Amino acid sequence: MFLNDEQIKYYQTNGVIIIKDVFKDWIETLRKGFQKVLDKPSKHGRENVDLKNGRFFEDYCNWERIDEFRDCIFNSSGAKIVAEATKSKSIRIFHEHIF
Repeated sequence: MFLNDEQIKYYQTNGVIIIKDVFKDWIETLRKGFQKVLDKPSKHGRENVDLKNGRFFEDYCNWERIDEFRDCIFNSSGAKIVAEATKSKSIRIFHEHIF
């Protein structure tokens, strides 16, 4: 079990919980995945640029084509933590969204 009863209760009451360092071992893997998306965006990729205010890029629904995202989704503890917090027996991935 990843969460204690106090964390689960807090999530059930407030709809949010902070859990530190859960994905620290995934940072480099995900960084590689993000770079792949930046190098070759999907059909959903959008570059919203205002030269005065920097860069804003977004893309989503890449987990099926980016191995690093799929690996994290299926092999990290993320889904188990969400299941514990929500007291769900299953979790469905709608899509990931990067900014």
